[in-house]
Amino acid sequence: MKQVIEFIKTTMLGGALVIIPAALVIFLLAKVARGLKGALDPLAAKLPPTIQLPYMTEIVAVLAVCFLAGLVIRTRPGRWIGHLFERHVFDRVPGYALVKGLTGQSVSGAMGHGMIPALVEMEDGLVPALIIESRDDGYVTVFVPSPPNTTSGQAYIFAASKAHPVDVPLPKFIGCITRWGLGAQELRLAMRP
Repeated sequence: MKQVIEFIKTTMLGGALVIIPAALVIFLLAKVARGLKGALDPLAAKLPPTIQLPYMTEIVAVLAVCFLAGLVIRTRPGRWIGHLFERHVFDRVPGYALVKGLTGQSVSGAMGHGMIPALVEMEDGLVPALIIESRDDGYVTVFVPSPPNTTSGQAYIFAASKAHPVDVPLPKFIGCITRWGLGAQELRLAMRP
C-alpha cells in the first residue's frame, strides 16, 4: 500500500511540474493577447472580411512579440538581461531546469550541452539515466528518472567510467522511460564503446 501511495504522490508531483509551467505560459500568452485586442481591433477592422478570423490579429501579434523578444535576447544587453531573469526568476520555476537541460538552451540564449542519455552501472545492472553535468575531476552527475514519469527520480554522482552515453535521440530515450523501460535493450546496443 505504501508503494502505491508513493507512486501516486510522485506521479501527481511530476505531472504538476509539467502542467503548471505550461498552464502559466498559456495563461500569460492569453493575457497578452487580450491586452493587445483593444489596440489591434482598429487594424483588424481594416482587413478584408475574408481574412478576418477570430483572434487572428492577437495570435499574429503574440507571435511577433515572441519573435522580437527572441531578437532582443540575441543582443549583448538582451543576453545580460536574460541571464538576470534566468538566475532570479526562471531557475525558480518548476520544470524550467528540465526544459533547459533537455533543449540545451537557456532563456538567455546561452547554449549548454543539454542532458545526455546514458546507461549507468548500478549494483549488477545498467540503469537508464541522463548525464546532467560532467566535472573535470572524472565524475558526472546523473538523473535517474522514475518510470513512467521522466520529471521525477533521483540524482546521483558517479565516476565517469560508470556512466555510458548512448547514441539515441533524446525523444527515443524518454519514450523508453515513459513505457516502463520498453526498448531499453536498444539503449544497451547503442552504448558508445
